[in-house]
Amino acid sequence: MTTNSQTYKKLQPNLGNMQEEKIIGLIQENPSIMVRPILTDGQHLITGFKETVYQTFLEQITFKG
Repeated sequence: MTTNSQTYKKLQPNLGNMQEEKIIGLIQENPSIMVRPILTDGQHLITGFKETVYQTFLEQITFKG
């Protein structure tokens, strides 16, 4: 979750004590608190955008395929 968003600051969720289903519901009700973009190859997941991380990730996918 993006802790810098105004929605997150307003809600102040206690994620350490929340069950996964509650966290999913919180994101569904307030999608602006989710870190974007999300990149996955079906096995690995990267959130946020860091160009060097994306480049390395995409190179690994290319070499596997």
